[in-house]
Parts: sequence; structure tokens; C-alpha cells
Amino acid sequence: TVTRIKNMIGLDVIENSDAREVCAKVGVSLGRAHRLFRELYGVTLSRFIHNYKIEHVYAPTQARVCNVSQCAFEVGYTDIVHFIAAFKKQYNCTPGDILHGKR
Repeated sequence: TVTRIKNMIGLDVIENSDAREVCAKVGVSLGRAHRLFRELYGVTLSRFIHNYKIEHVYAPTQARVCNVSQCAFEVGYTDIVHFIAAFKKQYNCTPGDILHGKR
């Protein structure tokens, strides 16, 4: 079940960014998915998806393939400030720090 959910998220991080929709596609209840992910990864499925989105743009940011706005939009953020805050919470630095070699 967890593998199927992770595969679904990996297919298209934007299209499959809502935990409820991912669960419906895979055929598992949201509550069960949250419990499984909490047991295995220490976070709910919703948090797992959120973290995955940020991880998805870390490498392109580091490689300077995209700027901060492009990376944010690529994973579904429409507000750059929220994207930067989420990135900083996960990596303890901003995407700009990565782009400018400060990390």
C-alpha cells in the first residue's frame, strides 16, 4: 500500500499533491494512509507529500536549473513567500542560500 502511494506521488507531484485524492486513486482510506506513513516515516501522508514537493526542487535549485519562482511554481506553490518558508523549514536554509552557494 505504501509503495503504491509513493509511486502515485512520484508519477506527478503536482497532480498527486492532495492526500485524499491519492488515497482514492490507490483505494485506501486517508486515515489508514496517515497511520501507515506515521509508523514508517514519522509523518502523516499529507506531510510526506509536502516534504516530497520540496525535495523535488532541491536538486534543480542546487544545480541552478531554475530560479526560486520557477521551482516554487513547479511544485504547485503560487505564493513564493510560503514556498521559501516551507523550504527553509525543511532544509534550514532558503532556496536563495542554495542558489548563491551559501549551503
